[in-house]
Amino acid sequence: ADVNGTTVEYDGQPHSIDFKLAKKYDSSLFKVTYNVTNDGETRKYTVLPKFIEVGEYDFVISIERENYESLELINKLTITPRKIYVTIDENQGKSFEGAEPEITYVATFEDGTVIENPEVYLYGDISREEGEDSGDYGYVTDTLMLRDPKNYELIFNDHSTNFFKIAK
Repeated sequence: ADVNGTTVEYDGQPHSIDFKLAKKYDSSLFKVTYNVTNDGETRKYTVLPKFIEVGEYDFVISIERENYESLELINKLTITPRKIYVTIDENQGKSFEGAEPEITYVATFEDGTVIENPEVYLYGDISREEGEDSGDYGYVTDTLMLRDPKNYELIFNDHSTNFFKIAK
């Protein structure tokens, strides 16, 4: 038997470990069961299970054949959260006593692909520190949140030198 564990990034698709009996064996002669533990709960399967959600899935594969010693193989499937990076647009601001504009940003996946409709993944807004005097104000990012925090990770790119400006 050949078994390979794997780590994949969440993509909404089903994943499993790669497991197969060597070609020279007639699989009908074997009883194969899959005990999979995730979040402290173990479930037993008779067919190789696939999983979609982020998590660590510990497999114990039992191979039994009449009149032969049983074999157990141990492996793991890890599905990691998909990262969403948020970059706050530069040069945002308003004039003194002007209307408050919406603060804009660009959301991308780790490979740099721009997310055209970030509201599918995110909700809420980015705001700025309180104050109405002219000057520079930092951004407040804790009000922009993930719709699916189990399967995605939100990362704000460094905006420590990017300020919202109120001009006189």
